[in-house]
Amino acid sequence: MHYIAASGDTMSITNTREIKLVNVGDVTFFHDYKTGYYEVVLELPVSLAVKNTFDLEKIEFSNGARTTAGTGTDTRGLVLQYDRLYKLGQTFFFIDLNNTIHKATSNNILKLFSGHNDKIKEYLNKYRVNFQSKEDLIRLTTFCNQLNADLKKKQ
Repeated sequence: MHYIAASGDTMSITNTREIKLVNVGDVTFFHDYKTGYYEVVLELPVSLAVKNTFDLEKIEFSNGARTTAGTGTDTRGLVLQYDRLYKLGQTFFFIDLNNTIHKATSNNILKLFSGHNDKIKEYLNKYRVNFQSKEDLIRLTTFCNQLNADLKKKQ
């Protein structure tokens, strides 16, 4: 893997297994050797991250017809023209204290904060959390981490 150093030189990292975090400007990316990079959306003891993808939505084919002076509509030998339409796909994940990735689901949040299942279930029912919504997941992750912080204060 190649990177550009602050001096403008190209540097190469051969053992990417050792990379855990990469900062680009004010954005932090968590690196999992097997599954790639995740943008950290909320950095707490249990963090929230998103994996961005470009998902092919559709391919629009044209008939490849090109007309130029003197050639008419003869398209033999021409490469067909087509457009690809992509959309941004986002899948959210929780990163636990052991740097393990967990897909953002109600089951996984209950497992990660198993000591607070009743309060988390109440929160999920009250606010009807959409696990595809960045804002909903930020609020949920903050709430769950606060439960753990409050418990530690009492001890």
